[in-house]
Amino acid sequence: QQQQQQEVQLPVHAVVLAGFSEYFKALICSWSGNLNRTLTLDVGLDEAHAAELMIQFMYTGKLPSDAPPEQLLKMVRLADQYQVTRFMAAASTSFESLPLSTLSLSVVLEVFNLPQVMLDAPEMALVAAKAKAKLLELYGDLEKVWSTEQLREQFLALPLPAVRCVLASESTSVATENTALVALAGWVEEGRAGRSTTVAQRKEVLSLIRLPFLTSAFIGDILHTVPWVADTLDTRQLLNAFQFAAASDSTRQRLASYECGPSALTPHFRCPRPVSTVNRASFEWTIELSTIKRMVADAKLWGRVVELSSPLHYFGGKHKQRVQGQMLLCWVSVCALLSPRVCVGTYGWPHGQYRLAEQD
Repeated sequence: QQQQQQEVQLPVHAVVLAGFSEYFKALICSWSGNLNRTLTLDVGLDEAHAAELMIQFMYTGKLPSDAPPEQLLKMVRLADQYQVTRFMAAASTSFESLPLSTLSLSVVLEVFNLPQVMLDAPEMALVAAKAKAKLLELYGDLEKVWSTEQLREQFLALPLPAVRCVLASESTSVATENTALVALAGWVEEGRAGRSTTVAQRKEVLSLIRLPFLTSAFIGDILHTVPWVADTLDTRQLLNAFQFAAASDSTRQRLASYECGPSALTPHFRCPRPVSTVNRASFEWTIELSTIKRMVADAKLWGRVVELSSPLHYFGGKHKQRVQGQMLLCWVSVCALLSPRVCVGTYGWPHGQYRLAEQD
């Protein structure tokens, strides 16, 4: 191992290395004459212990029973790099047996940031499945994700394979399919990885949106306002989706039964996603009494209405720049034109303003 001029020498047997790794076997078979028979593993300082464990495994066939997920993932990467298949299988099995609670978001993202060819390898199936399970535990309820600021920011930072995984999963839940498209639109327009996607990649992830299960109002009023979506979908797809979304249940069944109908022509037409456990937006907003008094004083001084609004909260899909679902906003209004009155209300798209309470 070499980094910052640090080296560790481990005595090994060529026959052992060659028996475990095609990579080492090829190097050993290339030896000739009286060369200095030394193999060098160039690994990062944080991978040094994993490299030692890989060599130990070749002699003992065992891994530490208490290896943390971060260490196991390093073992998997080294096993792939040096083609030590039995070591990879053992590390993958240990990783798969870990409780989900022990997997951090950073470990999950490290898995999904691996090269796609490595993620698709059969030897990585257990590791990928475990990372997927944790990802869906965190972001599998898109309604919860999009209505929670911290989760929403984390979702926007996900790499493409992770977003693809969430949208492709049959267990991902929403209140309406609108939220799935809103989440994807937010990721494409605001996420660093999303902004760097190619047209082909956007078309791929958009194919995971179940267009017919968007609401007809969303398709008719909102969808065309998202430029990259409008540019990616052709007119026929939009018309088919709108026809299916606006149809009655009996008409949907008839359309789905046609051999050449919409459901046979495009993967967009599938059953709706599971319903989210989040069926309403709920949040707390506290205003200090001193703030109300100051608003009253300002209203008296300036002879006009003084308002204060809460932070925005989301339900049913809301993209703050381009795509709208339901937006929830509380407001406080103070009017001193006649006598000081404090009005409290909410604003929710598309239903307008509602006065919840009023007091002198």
